[in-house]
Amino acid sequence: MTNLRETALTLYRSGLNVLPALRKQKRPVGAWKQYAQTRPEFDVAFPAGLNFDAIAVVCGATSGGLEIIDFDQRAKLFSAWQGLVGDKLCGLTVESTQSGGKHVAFRSNACGRNQKLATNPEGCAIETRGEGGICIIAPSEGYSVESGSWLDVKFLSNEDRELLLNAAKNLSQANESGESVADYLRRIEAGKDALTRAGWTFLREDSEWEYWRRPGQTVEDKHGATYSKRERFFHVFTSNGAPFEQDKTYSHLQIVALLDFGGDLSAASKHWRPNRTVNVVETFNPFDVEKVETGKFPQRLFNVGGLIQEIQDVINENAIRPQPEGAFLGALAAMSFLAGRSLALNYRGVLVTPNIYALFLAPSGMGKEIMRRVGAEIARAYNPKESVPESFASVQALQNLISRVRKVLWLHDEFGRDLAVMNSQTNSNITGVITESLKLYSNANNRAYLPKLIAQEAKGAKRVDPVDRPSLTIFATGNPREFFDATNETILSNGYISRFTIVQGRTYSERRATTFEEATSAPIFALPASLRSRVKKWADFELAASDPTLCGFDRAAFDCISEFDSATEKEIKNETLAGGWIAEFKARLFEKVWKYALLFAASKYGVVPSMIVDRDCAENATALVSYESELFTANQDRFASSGQTRLMQSVLDWGKEIGGTFTKSQFTRKFQREPLRERDEALRSLVEGEYLAPCEIGTKKGFILQ
Repeated sequence: MTNLRETALTLYRSGLNVLPALRKQKRPVGAWKQYAQTRPEFDVAFPAGLNFDAIAVVCGATSGGLEIIDFDQRAKLFSAWQGLVGDKLCGLTVESTQSGGKHVAFRSNACGRNQKLATNPEGCAIETRGEGGICIIAPSEGYSVESGSWLDVKFLSNEDRELLLNAAKNLSQANESGESVADYLRRIEAGKDALTRAGWTFLREDSEWEYWRRPGQTVEDKHGATYSKRERFFHVFTSNGAPFEQDKTYSHLQIVALLDFGGDLSAASKHWRPNRTVNVVETFNPFDVEKVETGKFPQRLFNVGGLIQEIQDVINENAIRPQPEGAFLGALAAMSFLAGRSLALNYRGVLVTPNIYALFLAPSGMGKEIMRRVGAEIARAYNPKESVPESFASVQALQNLISRVRKVLWLHDEFGRDLAVMNSQTNSNITGVITESLKLYSNANNRAYLPKLIAQEAKGAKRVDPVDRPSLTIFATGNPREFFDATNETILSNGYISRFTIVQGRTYSERRATTFEEATSAPIFALPASLRSRVKKWADFELAASDPTLCGFDRAAFDCISEFDSATEKEIKNETLAGGWIAEFKARLFEKVWKYALLFAASKYGVVPSMIVDRDCAENATALVSYESELFTANQDRFASSGQTRLMQSVLDWGKEIGGTFTKSQFTRKFQREPLRERDEALRSLVEGEYLAPCEIGTKKGFILQ
């Protein structure tokens, strides 16, 4: 690591604000946000003994006006952009990244904030890292300078900077609904019309693919390309399909550009771009200055099979607004409830139990209710004599229920509001319930847990009977804004939030279309008979055994989780050394990953004595806990920021969700719960910081995201 530190010192002396980083997470080590505004002394940023495997550079004024254009998606649009900017690229620092993308770096007097420049059907393809943003750079492993040098980053005039950014923007423009040209052409499948005009012929199709014959092909049934009906891309096999290249895949925009505009993506975009009345530029949240590649929710978890798969399919099929990530989490929580008290895993003499606390975050009205409904039906099928709790008026109510039934599924709505009440300390009952649930999480293998307060017995109440292995599973849902507003370092440090499996859903989930016949004739929702039968087997399984069944694990599973744990332990050490409080959250990941692995085994094998945690279960578990860790890391600033900062961030998040513009009256209605003074201060700060700009929307005063 000495050589990397010496290189960092050389870069630092050249005028760059560089920081030690973790390559896999694409972020600096520890707490670093203060260094985005003030360049630290080198030995402060790189203390002796600190472990790191990459170098990050902070963009903006602290690095002399540094700005980076970041090409994602394996630099798919770099060649097209290069053709537009021509010789303006000469002398700029260009490097390749570990994911196959590219960075183009320069300095200027007009360095802006982070912004998206171009999108395509796969998401954001080109973006900038500006004031306060960071990037991992060469010579970090996987990064290689192709031209120029990080020791001498070229200074551009404001005009040349605008030319570079506008060239990128021309590769993707938005229409009136905020839909990019590429997305629009993909939606209307414009490429197919261009193919037909160029002489390509549709031959046949199956459930996944369409098969197309190239122009001039004399063999009637021989196809030279396929079209994915699901992903909507065109893949060329033939070597005689010019201007298409053999073994390459094309989007609809690329097809149209090649066949109708001589390969000019910019000309194709301009031709298809509708006239717009408002120029909305999509920006990154300025408070999320750290670019963490959280990626998407692990796709493998949508297809894990077994009982979890069956439950999440029921949720998705009956959802009016489907939230697949929430369906998975709801199914995992249901599996936790069913396996509670029945299963355990022996790891070095300590019993790991399958009880989890799960939290799904999505805006109000965006499809969370069906998850709770299916969970409630599963709990009723398991124990028809008991109601399913949605809240507890007091800690005694929770203790009484645990004492009576020993196993509880708590379907908790409006999670953030309870946290807010706990913070304000205005309701001791809610605080007591949360404190008791903290105890129950760790006492699932306790053979003599005392559920009632000892003081009651001292007052002459009925003798307190211990509970054998109490099992509490929580499936909570909440609004992201309320959750982040209510969560602070105090709640994080007491371990309550870190015990939860947190999954963030989709900001907008499209309402499923319903015909008149479906609306009037669909039967009242009920669990499928096959699912009820499997739930009954788990109920019988618990009744038949006085002790939990021990589930083993094979060497492949152990190696998989051990590799993950080893990497996490290094992160915990680095965070602790750097003074970062997020280490407390990551320290609990080891326990979680074995809980998840046990649940995946229970789902896969069912109620059989031979169930075992295998490699597949372990890989599912590490995928989930890695997602959790990345999501938590990406949001860590929200947990530590002030209330005013959170309100400002909420305004920007909301503005982005509704398309980039809003009127003053819309703002007032949306944030009417906030004090007037704080609302006005938030707007004033955002305008002064150039995150928002005043504008006219019709006859009303409004604001637009910068």
